Amino acid sequence: MVSMVANRIIVVIFKLNFTNSCICSNLVSINVNQHNSLQMRFLKLILGVVMMIIGLCSCKSTQPIRQAERTLKGNWTLTNVSYSRPGKFNVKLYNDAGSDCFQNSTWTFVPNNNTGTYQFTNSGCDTTLKNVKWTIPIPDGDSYSFMMKPLTAKKKSIEGNKGFRTGLQMLTENTMVWSQKLQFEGQPFVITMNFSKNQ
Repeated sequence: MVSMVANRIIVVIFKLNFTNSCICSNLVSINVNQHNSLQMRFLKLILGVVMMIIGLCSCKSTQPIRQAERTLKGNWTLTNVSYSRPGKFNVKLYNDAGSDCFQNSTWTFVPNNNTGTYQFTNSGCDTTLKNVKWTIPIPDGDSYSFMMKPLTAKKKSIEGNKGFRTGLQMLTENTMVWSQKLQFEGQPFVITMNFSKNQ
């Protein structure tokens, strides 16, 4: 996500007992048919239960994602970019521009097709509208992330099939916080991006 230089510096078993040989074949036929019918019903019941469990688990795991996508929908402003360490750093975000350009940039997210845009507003920055494809992956644990892939004006991928993953630290109706953790000069370095939703 970031290139950086310091200025000061993720089966049933069944038995057939026959007492009359003359009706043996009929009994076998009837019991086998009954057994097959019961076995099929049993298998269908088990299959139905398994499918229901899978469906419930799937809904449970994706429900927070769907809610997050609905909350994300709309227009946002990136109000602040900050660092976990003091000093002045030349940080290039998303292989695009420095943090000074991302500051006060405007963002739009559309969950119907997981597309969006962002645009710089500061003077001296390229104000061309940038297109992105985004998603919120199902997390392995409790840590959510936000994945974004830059697109051309014709909605073609710029980086091939590559994208950028950022930590999604907080998302409410009015506030969103992204964070990127990396190592710099052998020590942890965290970039935090604070968004405010436009009313």
